[in-house]
Amino acid sequence: MKVWKRSLIALAMVTLGMIGEVAPSLARRSGGRVGGSSFKSSPSRSSPTKSAPSNTSPSRSSPSNTSNSVTSPRRSTSPSRYTGGVYYSGNGDVITRGFEYNIVIYIVSAILLFALIGWVTKCIIDAARKTNQSKVNLLKLQIGLLASARSLQQELIDMALEADTESVSGLTDVLHETALTIMRHPEYWVYVHSANELIKPEAAESQFNSLVLTERSKLNEESLSNVRGRLSTDAPESVEPSPDAPLVFAEISEYIVVTMLVAATGDALSKLPPLRSAEQLQEWLQSIWEITDEELLAVEILWEPQSEEYTLTNDDVISVYPDLIRI
Repeated sequence: MKVWKRSLIALAMVTLGMIGEVAPSLARRSGGRVGGSSFKSSPSRSSPTKSAPSNTSPSRSSPSNTSNSVTSPRRSTSPSRYTGGVYYSGNGDVITRGFEYNIVIYIVSAILLFALIGWVTKCIIDAARKTNQSKVNLLKLQIGLLASARSLQQELIDMALEADTESVSGLTDVLHETALTIMRHPEYWVYVHSANELIKPEAAESQFNSLVLTERSKLNEESLSNVRGRLSTDAPESVEPSPDAPLVFAEISEYIVVTMLVAATGDALSKLPPLRSAEQLQEWLQSIWEITDEELLAVEILWEPQSEEYTLTNDDVISVYPDLIRI
């Protein structure tokens, strides 16, 4: 019995010693960021219209010769009356119209009525489309990926290092490449969250910046950033544990989270369904990939972690990104 107790104590001491050796330092969570905006470079321009001067000349009235005018007596006529298929003219003549004539009148009236209804409907649809196009789509798409998606993480890093974030076409490439990279790896999709709303153009920039600030605040630090042409890279810091801190068993890291923030015009994004499945995520990514240079106003791509030496645990995902749902 004593031998068994001694063996158990020795095993516990060895285990504690191994834990102390394994955790000399803890890597901090760090994120990557790439994007920019073109709100300032795309104001609405309106050229003043010039009205051509109108050449008006005084009208000359010729004198009227009233002395030679002769008035002829007019024959008073009573108004025509219509009864069924018969017209009674004011001269007393009777003009008959058959049943076929009434059918023609009804058909022509129906055609005109349907044409009027179609025209009114088209005007309403066009007005609604113009209203949607005059507004800005503010979209947020968040995806939790398995930690085994290391190649996807490296593709995001390479894109951020080489991206042209000063031009609209460069920002469109960033958006397209991110959407395409995620579409190529559906086997890594685990969690999703989406939000999409139409806002007024004058409020688009401030709301987009507020959304970016909210997502950036979730990162401990940004070890890679390429925004508006400014590239910065910093190695993630390591935090030395306090010697008085209690020993904590290491958690198994599991996930990578990618966040896409987009501001764009057009009505394609406003028609996207609520995101609840992998098929709907594919549809969202496809619609994002189809955004053109003319439609894109701003884009921001954030991913965490940026370092390949670290991934998010399940507890991290739940606490930092509580809106994510499993698909």
